[in-house]
Amino acid sequence: MKDLIQKLRDNEVNTIEYVENKKKRKKTYREMYNDTMNVYKHLEKIGLKIGQKIGLLCKNRYEFIILDLACLYGGYIFVPLNYEIFKNKIERAKTIFDLSFLVADEEINIQNDYIINIKEITKSFNKIPAKELNNLDTQCAFDDNDDYTVILTSGSTGEPKGMYVKLKSPSHFIKTCISKFNFEQDDKVIIFLPLTQFSSRCYYYSAILLGINMCLSIPTTVMFDLQYYKPTVLQGVPYFFESLYETFYSKIKNDEQSYKLYKDFINNKNIIPKHVLRETQKKLFKGIYDFWGGRMKYLITGSAPIRKEVLEFFNDIGIILYEVYGLVETGLITMNYPGYEKIGSVGKVLDDVELILDKDNNIYIRSDYAWARSYINTDDKTNKEMFREDGTLATGDTGHIDKDGFLYLDGRSKDIIVLSNGKKVSPVSLESKINKIDLVKQSVVYGDNHQYIIAVIVKNDEKTSRAEIKEELNKLNVSLNKDAEVHDFIIVNEPFSRENNQITPNMKLNRKKIIATYKIELENLY
Repeated sequence: MKDLIQKLRDNEVNTIEYVENKKKRKKTYREMYNDTMNVYKHLEKIGLKIGQKIGLLCKNRYEFIILDLACLYGGYIFVPLNYEIFKNKIERAKTIFDLSFLVADEEINIQNDYIINIKEITKSFNKIPAKELNNLDTQCAFDDNDDYTVILTSGSTGEPKGMYVKLKSPSHFIKTCISKFNFEQDDKVIIFLPLTQFSSRCYYYSAILLGINMCLSIPTTVMFDLQYYKPTVLQGVPYFFESLYETFYSKIKNDEQSYKLYKDFINNKNIIPKHVLRETQKKLFKGIYDFWGGRMKYLITGSAPIRKEVLEFFNDIGIILYEVYGLVETGLITMNYPGYEKIGSVGKVLDDVELILDKDNNIYIRSDYAWARSYINTDDKTNKEMFREDGTLATGDTGHIDKDGFLYLDGRSKDIIVLSNGKKVSPVSLESKINKIDLVKQSVVYGDNHQYIIAVIVKNDEKTSRAEIKEELNKLNVSLNKDAEVHDFIIVNEPFSRENNQITPNMKLNRKKIIATYKIELENLY
């Protein structure tokens, strides 16, 4: 990480692409270096001191990256804030994170000496001639063990919790994770998830350090940007890939000839010579390859469990979707990567990370490179529950490791359903099986302190009858442990979504909200 600024200055080949004022822009990394040093000089001029905190409140844009890099160089602690949560809580952000300044985008129309309009950052780009910048030292002000930034939780369960991160944490991420992929100079990573997510920042750090290209996007335009930018690397949440899978698969299945070709390929792919397989996949699934821009090599997902059939589908078409596992507090814990992947697992434990399973299969980790060591703005009890006195971090997840060292997640500890007979059922595992039924779009199971499991089900097609779903559930029950059998269910018309708060901002099921919404109907089934 200490080499970031030097890498920028020395690279006139690789580029960043983005949209500014509805126009496509492209800059070399050397031009990014010039912008970074100009912004650093501007921050120095307005009086920001080493070790002070500067916040940023904006959506994905080029200036976000430049401000981050300028702070890294100058020794200022960068605090990017969740836009939707803090756009109306500016004074609260200043107080809890002890901000000296806040850079805010044009939509934040508040006059305050503490607030810097992002236009001021943009205008500073060309103040110092490029020749003068050649003479500046490129050494970052932070050392490996220094806290250099504050990152935040998603805020899905209340006010986001802030955490200091040491410079060595993203260095470890790049060294042990990104380096496991065989990148080349013309590779290009597209970043469309919020830059406030620390993993997104690690991807642009990686692009700079490895000397590959990058482009910025946002969720609402990413489908179009894939065609234009033609990236080779993409990180996305499971919901993104599951939605695309449903679109791709339904198109194949609804065309008799396409579906026959697909089934024939699946049945024979293991006997197709490797040197022929790749070209066969590109030809057979040309439409899907073209959707990604035609150059996609690596798809990466994490943040929540993903359905096994989605992973299998992408594997079958030849663009492997690698599932990884980690938390905001811990950083990446395990990952699948080329040559070391198992569908259904979240991969192997990373170097320098110790994973511990207790008697109930709860997952704890210990690492000098964990992203956080405590929360800034919460009570001691919450801190001690996550950051334990023995030096481990409690993930809140349960899981098991197979004989080859691959980790499988079984569910969230707090979500485990305990029946009235004391038996425990993992809802994630059971819902995954229910969701494989073609007639079912989404499901949530329920049963705490009751004799048996029931479910909330969203249909894939409104024409599907209750009797049809019941028949499929009966077939599924035959393969389940008796305690996991689904005895009854309700059908709801409204899908679980971000809009109705039944999907969290990081795209996980909001179980509490779903159960609370349908609690009366569910209880009436017992």
